Amino acid sequence: MYQEQDIVITENELQIRKDRYQRRKIRTVEARHVRWYQHLVRIILFSLAFSAVGWALPAVNGGMMGLLLGLVLMLLGAVIGAFGCRPYELRAEFNGNSETGPQWVTLARGWRQQEMSLFTQAAQRLASAR
Repeated sequence: MYQEQDIVITENELQIRKDRYQRRKIRTVEARHVRWYQHLVRIILFSLAFSAVGWALPAVNGGMMGLLLGLVLMLLGAVIGAFGCRPYELRAEFNGNSETGPQWVTLARGWRQQEMSLFTQAAQRLASAR
């Protein structure tokens, strides 16, 4: 659980626990409540990413082992994706390189309403300091 001392905002950087971010690269910061469909997308993407190796094996060997491995890895990915879902997050939009453009990055994720209020306060302090 995040505490007030975990989020430190100075003139030049934002520090969240041991991670440091340069404020000049941050465009926008927002605290948001993650919806159920966003969790579902995360679970599906984890499932597909984990099962990719298993689905490739039948094409190579032509056996049932690859299909079984693909299903097991898909379930494993779904479980890992489900356990990683948290309802609240603090996100920042960073200026990217010339080719990548701006990117949203999750800085912190939390379970409790107190963490959401802490994330909201941090986003407001960063917005007002601009």
